[in-house]
Amino acid sequence: MTTRVFATLVALVSICGGASPRVVVVVQQHRPVENHSCAIAIVGVDGRSFKSPQQSISLSPGHHILFLRVRDARGRLPQADAPLYEMFEAHHYTIDGELSPTGSFKLLFIDEDKRPRGAAVPKMR
Repeated sequence: MTTRVFATLVALVSICGGASPRVVVVVQQHRPVENHSCAIAIVGVDGRSFKSPQQSISLSPGHHILFLRVRDARGRLPQADAPLYEMFEAHHYTIDGELSPTGSFKLLFIDEDKRPRGAAVPKMR
């Protein structure tokens, strides 16, 4: 009995210890949404759609295509889906954006692991 428990424990530790590093992507949330120009959600990855829009996802490192849904917080423009092609390292990323009144979208994509500690969030241009 003790040998079986020990063998199971060793197997679990080896499986957990061998877990590969993950990519974490988080969409910046603004409350209330009306104080920001747009709301963003991740609606799919690599050609597969989620059942519902996601605000954060975890992926394996490598090339991926994220499909982002951008919605006008003011309600003047229709929502649109846009692809983001990126080579992801096993880091934490933040996505944010600005939508102009004419519909021009500017994406802010931040690799949080490469941003110096305490540095201000870059401004969108």
